[in-house]
Amino acid sequence: MLLFVTIVIYLIISSIVVLVKKTLHAEKSDKKQFKLVLFGIIFTFSFLFLFNFLLPALFDYVRWIPLGALFFIPFIGFTFYAIFKHHLLSAKVITTEILTFILAIVSLVEVVISKDALTLVFRSGVFALVLAFGILLIKSVLKEVEQREKLEVLTKELEAANEKLKVADRMKSQFLSFASHQVKSPMTVVKGYASLIQDGSYGTVPEKVKEVTQKIKETSDGLIALVNNLLDLRKLEEGKIEYKFEQVDLAGLARAVAEEIRQLAVNKSLEFKIDIPPSPVMLNLDKEKIQQVVQNLIDNSIKYTEKGWVSIELRAENGKVRISVSDSGIGIPKDLIPTLFEQFNRGSDAAKKIQGTGLGLFIAKQFVETNKGRIWAESDGPGKGSRFIVEFDSNSGNSNISA
Repeated sequence: MLLFVTIVIYLIISSIVVLVKKTLHAEKSDKKQFKLVLFGIIFTFSFLFLFNFLLPALFDYVRWIPLGALFFIPFIGFTFYAIFKHHLLSAKVITTEILTFILAIVSLVEVVISKDALTLVFRSGVFALVLAFGILLIKSVLKEVEQREKLEVLTKELEAANEKLKVADRMKSQFLSFASHQVKSPMTVVKGYASLIQDGSYGTVPEKVKEVTQKIKETSDGLIALVNNLLDLRKLEEGKIEYKFEQVDLAGLARAVAEEIRQLAVNKSLEFKIDIPPSPVMLNLDKEKIQQVVQNLIDNSIKYTEKGWVSIELRAENGKVRISVSDSGIGIPKDLIPTLFEQFNRGSDAAKKIQGTGLGLFIAKQFVETNKGRIWAESDGPGKGSRFIVEFDSNSGNSNISA
């Protein structure tokens, strides 16, 4: 009895020591599992030691000995909770193993109680098949569980990486906004001083100086436009663009924008055509956004055209209103037209000649589509000019075309 008690106490203490070590060195997700099993073992063997050993040995109190099996309930309960709540073991695997074990035992009993050779052979074959298929089933379930666990790990890693990307994206947007504002303010000041020098506010200046100040103004305008595009892009990404829809004379808007930009074409000795009917064309639009779109398209046509002409047309026909901006410029390769309105995308020939980010057309597309319109580009190829069309439905119920 002494030897038995010694071995039992050694095994219990050893198991507790092993579990304590595993708990201390386990990852956060495994700590809860080991702690639950450890608590279960401590409670179970504390009860057993107290009621089945200590009280009988010291006080000859043996009333609790017949209930010794009940003291295993804490261990069973904590382990069960660890399995189903914290995935200590796969319940699916355990269930499969238990089912296979029961079927194998039943088949083996059938073999044992066989009364003739034929029945013995038949039942032995059934037992072998149950055992073989049971092993294959357990392996299949184990493999499925392993794949699921790997998938869960990958999912968590992807979620963590996604969170990092979101943080990086927010930081990028904040930096972009800060840098844009820091560039826009001084460039506006530079443009203002260049205008004052050019118009003679600081005294008469030679023509050469006026040419230089004109270039300074153009460069400043380009940088300010770039900054505005970056700010608009950030607002689009964050969903913070505000729209104000109202009845707008689209013909008058397009004509005003064209006249405002005309001088840029004159400076490049380009023929500048405006073909817009005098009658108002009223549509429910965000005036500021559509004005920006039309201005961007005309400005691009002038930039990309070294000689020849730029034309702005407006037509209201068959329930549609179209503004088209055409030119005799460098044209667009056919394979680039489908991606022309994507972020940071520009034709390769244009990229060599004109600095920019390719954001203008992307932003224009977002603005036009939010105003329930369409925008697309057409070109016969490099060197054959291009045509950009913005189209709105005049039968939307919120529009009015005056004859």
